[in-house]
Amino acid sequence: REDFKIVPIVAGQCSLETIKRAGAVIGSLVDMETLVIASSDFTHYGPRFGYVPFKENIPEQIKKLDMGAYEYIANLDSEGLLSYERKTNANICGCIPIAILLSMFEKDVKVDLVRYATSGDLTGDFTNSVSYLSVAFSGAWPNHPRIEPQVNTPELTDKDKEQLLILARKTIDYALQNHRIPHESELGISISDAMRCPRAAFVTLKKN
Repeated sequence: REDFKIVPIVAGQCSLETIKRAGAVIGSLVDMETLVIASSDFTHYGPRFGYVPFKENIPEQIKKLDMGAYEYIANLDSEGLLSYERKTNANICGCIPIAILLSMFEKDVKVDLVRYATSGDLTGDFTNSVSYLSVAFSGAWPNHPRIEPQVNTPELTDKDKEQLLILARKTIDYALQNHRIPHESELGISISDAMRCPRAAFVTLKKN
């Protein structure tokens, strides 16, 4: 069919403020002919994923983790979902897209769990298992006011670009050593106003 368009949106790590802003922007663009899909796996369990919080009653424990996340989704609670993912470290890889989708809704949305399954159920082996949920949201889109794109975004100077590369390298080093994302104050990098503006970049990492 050619009577529709697909608009892919990729989301990385975002603050709650950015998530709400993204939800408001997307919400201002959708209409009754728009379908929004947030794609994500759920719990990644096993040594392959570096996540073995329990070793007994594994299928039941995995389902408990997943249903804990689903409760926040069913309540349209994006902040609660993000907090739950951080607390459990369940590796819900699309947690940010889900949170953005939830931030677009109003409270009269109907939420239905369509299907729940794990790869462990399919293979009979829970040594390493990934969970999957299919959740449907139905109702009318809120009448969000149209949000115009920001203009007059300051250009990056050559110095800004150098600092961004240093910031990226230091962030990776810090995260590998401390197993968490650092705050800018921990990296000793001066961040200009232009560097703080939301942008997109393609990065290739090479060994050595």
